[in-house]
Amino acid sequence: MRTVAVLNEKGGSGKTTIATNLASAWHRTGRDVLLLDADPQLTALDWNDTGSEDGVPVVQLGESDLERDLPRVGDSFELVVIDGAPRMGSLTASAVRVADLVLIPTQPSAPDIWSAETVAEVCQSEGTPAAFVLSRAVVGTREASEADEALASFEIPVLDARTHHRIAYSRAMGQGRSVLDLPGADKAAKEVRDLSTEVLSHLNRTTDE
Repeated sequence: MRTVAVLNEKGGSGKTTIATNLASAWHRTGRDVLLLDADPQLTALDWNDTGSEDGVPVVQLGESDLERDLPRVGDSFELVVIDGAPRMGSLTASAVRVADLVLIPTQPSAPDIWSAETVAEVCQSEGTPAAFVLSRAVVGTREASEADEALASFEIPVLDARTHHRIAYSRAMGQGRSVLDLPGADKAAKEVRDLSTEVLSHLNRTTDE
């Protein structure tokens, strides 16, 4: 079992969108994937209830002790994706400790970059590998490149793959699907495939060390 936690204490960062699509992308390749919904809003659980029965299994853990409960629910899976809470509490800290890799989705704006600092600091203090992923970037603007420069100060890598502000993501979420299963969502689907490949590469490096 290898675990990826998707964490940011700021709401609206694209955290659940990335968690659900990432888990779906790996599930489509035949891997055994579990998605843990640790967000009190339970958006990933609602997404799963809306979708088909052959999709990614989703389990709610709520105010769980992940260090105690993750082996019980996740040991039979190859990959576990944790959709974390939009705040820095005990559950988020626990997710950092159990994760093999933490993804920090960050919109390319100053408030979002500032909010990512807390999670980044916890990852560094716990020695947990982490990476920023720019999310909901607006195509054709300079904000993404400026955000790359700002995030470089954290000494945590910024993934090359990123998501953009596309209606396909919200449409897929409302249908309980991934953009990979949404007709006409080719650009979003490519973003998710690129992200899933790059994250898996990072994950392989961290677990092989």
